[in-house]
Amino acid sequence: MLNIPEYKEYGGETRIALMDNSSLAFMHELSQRSYPADRILGVYDLILIPKWVMEEIEDSTYRSTYVEQLQAQGYPIRWIDETKYAAFVNDEDENLYYIVEAAVSRVSELMRFLRRKVKTEDLIDLPSAEEWMNRLYDEWPIHGRTLSTGRVLKKERRRNLIDDSC
Repeated sequence: MLNIPEYKEYGGETRIALMDNSSLAFMHELSQRSYPADRILGVYDLILIPKWVMEEIEDSTYRSTYVEQLQAQGYPIRWIDETKYAAFVNDEDENLYYIVEAAVSRVSELMRFLRRKVKTEDLIDLPSAEEWMNRLYDEWPIHGRTLSTGRVLKKERRRNLIDDSC
């Protein structure tokens, strides 16, 4: 298990990178070609890795090793429980809803889920962000492959959906 601290409270950081598996794979490939990470990551006050991405990183030896190398080089890497994103929008759940809706707008299964099970006529009446994000993850509308560990790989199906929609 990677020893990366959890990000629990917004500390005023203004330049934040949100890393997913694709960006980590890209950065790793650059490192294999002797391109220094500092040229890209050096401008960030904070590098966040969502919890679900951390789980997938730990399934990959090369990604785990690369994240450990970045951490050893002093990059400010933290993992974040994605249900805690509201801290970045002053705990205004409706603003977070709009951000998530925009982020998933090309993935029809996720948009359908948000519209049917989360969105209310007046966004002020939304359940808390933590509540609806937990529900989204618990009732994940995109079926993925089950790994030997028993965990369902969510990203694989999303990648296929995005490729199909382009």
